[in-house]
Amino acid sequence: MMKKLFGGLSLVIVLCLCGIAFYSCSNDDKNEPEMTSEKISFEDEYFGVEGGTYQPGEIPSDANGEPIDGLNMNDQALTGGMNFVTIQTEKRYEKFMLGVKGEEGYWEIDAAQASRSTRAGYFTYIIPINFGVNFNISIIIVIVAVDDDGNLTAPSEELITHVDSQWGDLNLNLTFSNAKDIDLHLYTPSGNHIYYGNRGGSYYNEESEEEYYYGLDHDSNAACYIDGLNNENIVIPAALIEPGIYTVKVDMYSNCDPSISTNWAIVARYMNQLITPIEGHNPASGVYEIGAPNSDHSFVMSFQLKEGNAENSIMSTYKHKALPLTESAKMKIEEITD
Repeated sequence: MMKKLFGGLSLVIVLCLCGIAFYSCSNDDKNEPEMTSEKISFEDEYFGVEGGTYQPGEIPSDANGEPIDGLNMNDQALTGGMNFVTIQTEKRYEKFMLGVKGEEGYWEIDAAQASRSTRAGYFTYIIPINFGVNFNISIIIVIVAVDDDGNLTAPSEELITHVDSQWGDLNLNLTFSNAKDIDLHLYTPSGNHIYYGNRGGSYYNEESEEEYYYGLDHDSNAACYIDGLNNENIVIPAALIEPGIYTVKVDMYSNCDPSISTNWAIVARYMNQLITPIEGHNPASGVYEIGAPNSDHSFVMSFQLKEGNAENSIMSTYKHKALPLTESAKMKIEEITD
């Protein structure tokens, strides 16, 4: 009798466990699309973290914990641009979490992913973040760390001011971690060189009143007149896209403070999607070390766009209006030619 009862009970337990497992899997399947949707929305509206994992809910923290040592980041940002969170400290951290004040969801990244160097007892962590293609408001980024004892830090809050910039179907963004004159250069298939000395302009049709703008919208910290933006953008609309190979370069025009190193990153998008380069990487990043010389003109990437509308009559029949050179651009060109 006991044997039969035990066998029946086992069957009930097995069925219950299967039911729980089925319910749990069903819940996971149900929540996965919702989670993906939340992640995409957060990335588009705010930012993503390279190498990070998106987590739902409120970012954990300890109001009574120690603050994060040596935290620094650029306080201005462009739509679709990048930024760096830099932490230089004697403290060893295990992971970091980044979110937006007042918003659900946050990014988590292991410190090993962000660690760049250890020198004289100091740890340097660099976290690259990518602002979304729909990012258009100023936000407060909340940053929390977990130390090697498992303790949460107090939340650090950084106000990030959104800076208006042009946006095109082809969009290139350069960002760098401190105030130096680092320039973005783009060479188009027809040989046009877009940079601070040839910023672009527009093509205008008087009859239809159509106008297409393209070119460099910011020359940050030009000739070491510091604006603190530390970002540059080059944009081209679909109507002016040339089919063929584009080349991107970065140049330390002037190392305004050679006593510190500078991290830089470039991201290229076409129709809001990351471009796959034929040479180089996208996004691309690098470091100008302490004492880096000026005028390196370093190759970053080349990519091919097979679709293009520039073979039509716009560039040959519309009036071209070039953007005037800024005073700082004139100074820079004079220095190069002297």
